Amino acid sequence: MGAEYSGELVMDGLENMIISCIPLAETGAPGKSGIEGTRFSLDNMGDVTWTLSEGAKQFPLFQCETYEVYKSSLSGVVLRFGAGCTGHIIEFRAEHPENQDTMLLSCESWCLLQCRRVFSGEFNSPVLSTFSLLPALEEGYFSDLTITAANNKQFAVHTCILKLGAPSIDWAEQPPPLSGLPEDVLGTVLHFIYSESLPANLDEETAHQCRTVAQSLLGLEKLVNMCDQYLNNMALKQQIVKLVSDMHACAHQIIGNFSTFVKLLELCDLYCKHKPELSRKERHEIVHYAKSRLPIFMSQLHRFLQAVKVTFSAMSPSQRQDMAAYLVLE
Repeated sequence: MGAEYSGELVMDGLENMIISCIPLAETGAPGKSGIEGTRFSLDNMGDVTWTLSEGAKQFPLFQCETYEVYKSSLSGVVLRFGAGCTGHIIEFRAEHPENQDTMLLSCESWCLLQCRRVFSGEFNSPVLSTFSLLPALEEGYFSDLTITAANNKQFAVHTCILKLGAPSIDWAEQPPPLSGLPEDVLGTVLHFIYSESLPANLDEETAHQCRTVAQSLLGLEKLVNMCDQYLNNMALKQQIVKLVSDMHACAHQIIGNFSTFVKLLELCDLYCKHKPELSRKERHEIVHYAKSRLPIFMSQLHRFLQAVKVTFSAMSPSQRQDMAAYLVLE
C-alpha cells in the first residue's frame, strides 16, 4: 500500500463524539439516523470502544473492534477501522481543519463524519459515573470485622457489604469465614465481594485456588464462573502464543530448507567456473556423482511442494484468502 505508520493522529485514551454524518453518495450511509452523539475511544493497544447514542442504529462501522493509524503519500493521515469477526476494513481520511479538538473523518463515496473530542468530566454526571465499594476495602474505614489470612495479614472488612455480596454465608461465625486462606486468595475473594470483579494482577494459580474456595461456599457461583472464564482466556492466550512460536520455528526451518535447495544453483556455478581446470576423468566423475544424487534431491523437492499443496487445499476459502493477504502485498 506504500503507507507508512504515523503517530500524528494517535489519540490514546481520548474519546471523540460524532457531531454529524453527511452522506457523500446514495450508498446507504446512515445520515440523520441518530448516530449523532455516538462516542468512540481509541486506546494504545489498538482497540476501539463504541458508546452508541440512544436510538442509534447499528451499521458496519460500529462492529469494528480495532484501529490503526498510518500515513499515505496520496491520502495523508488515514484512520483504519477493522472488524476481526467479519473481516471487513473501513478506512477514513482524517483531518483537523480548525483545531485539535475537531476532526473530520471522510470515507470515499460513503460519508463524512464530523467529530469532536470529549474531555474528561464532560459526561461524568452522578448517574453515569461508575460506583465501586473497593475504596472501603482498601482503606478499611469504619470496618467492624477483621479476617486474618494464613500469613497473619489482616483485612479490615464491613459486615454489611459482606452480607450484601454473599448473603448465604454466615459472617457472624468465629473465626470468620475465609479465615486462614492464603493472602492472595483471600484478597481476591474479598475484591470480588466488594466489586463483583477480579483484580487486574490475578495469576492463574490464585484463580485456581479461588475457584476451589468459591465452590465450597454458597452464594459465590458468579465468582466460580468468572474464574472459569479467566482461566479459559489464559489457556486461549497461551495456545495462541504457542501457535505463533510454532509458526516462527516453522518459518525458520523453511528458510533453512529453501537455502539448501538454492545450493543447486551454487553447485552448477562452481562446476562451470572450475570446469577448464579439471581433467576429463575428473569431470566425468563429478557429473556421474551429481547425476546419481540429483533425482533424490528433486524427489525431496517434489515431496515438499506436494505437502504445501495438500496443506493449502485443506484450507477453507476464507483461510486461503487470509493467507494470501499475508503473503502477497497489495
